[in-house]
Amino acid sequence: MHPFIGSGLIESRLHVAIRQYSSAEEAMVAWRNQHSSERSPFRCMFYMEPQKDNKRKANVLFRTSFKSTGHKVVGTTDNDPIAARLLIANNRAGRYMTSIRWELYGDRKCEDLLDMGRFDQWDLLKGISPDQLTKLAERNIVPHGDWDFDKLLWRCACAICNAKVMVNYHIFNIDSVICAECGNRPFLAPSLYHMIENMPTVLPGSEQAMTLHTLHWLSSVGAAFKEVRRDIADPDGQRIRQLAERSLIWKATDHTQENQVRALIEKNTELDFGMYQAACAKVRKGLCGEEAFREEHQIAAQFVLRSTELLRVRQLTTSTE
Repeated sequence: MHPFIGSGLIESRLHVAIRQYSSAEEAMVAWRNQHSSERSPFRCMFYMEPQKDNKRKANVLFRTSFKSTGHKVVGTTDNDPIAARLLIANNRAGRYMTSIRWELYGDRKCEDLLDMGRFDQWDLLKGISPDQLTKLAERNIVPHGDWDFDKLLWRCACAICNAKVMVNYHIFNIDSVICAECGNRPFLAPSLYHMIENMPTVLPGSEQAMTLHTLHWLSSVGAAFKEVRRDIADPDGQRIRQLAERSLIWKATDHTQENQVRALIEKNTELDFGMYQAACAKVRKGLCGEEAFREEHQIAAQFVLRSTELLRVRQLTTSTE
């Protein structure tokens, strides 16, 4: 069975993309209910015909239409609905089948419904015990091919260690994925570096805006600099860190520059500098990996980023007047 969470990643660090669900299991159940077989607008109708010379075997056919010639042979397997389900699934492996349900009948007219369900591993393997699967496997009746009929899993190779990473992107924020082999973020890092390297910085305040967006991106998924490496030549995420070190958020925690930041804040806003500085320090510890990102770091990051954005807008407004 496909791991519905993913593979090659650190599961404890994943963020459920839809906040209304408290767990991945709850989100997956809700997703399957929303796309249940009863709600499917389309159907694939299959039926079994025992072979005349060997009743222990059956041909499985797909009914393409209700005309007498509207039949297509899928294959031959044991005269057993469970074996027929595996044959049907293997026949459709690799295809996108979310809006289509399968129906299995015991007669050519498709009146004797044996079973029906979604094209997913849960419905196709429902009611099958491990012992039954073992006995079927002994007769070479096994699942094969890609059974990710809903295309829930997004795959990539980590740019640092080339490990194969896979995640259920319908449930999880892919930027929260961390490679279990090397600790890098295989989805976030390339996207972040692509943005930085392709965003123009010639407009007034554009680098500051890009830096704020970068820090917001990192903090939203609790990513430290060392987890967003461009390649093996960037072992600690130095490129991103250097960008952050030029920001007001960093300068506010530097005793040689904090008075300059204090003056800017007091001149352009009514924010309390002490509160701003403390929040900046909290965010900095999370980004540097000195502390694990927790809810308080998220709260501090939201306050700091919105406050800094307010200051940036006020400065731009003042400079253009």
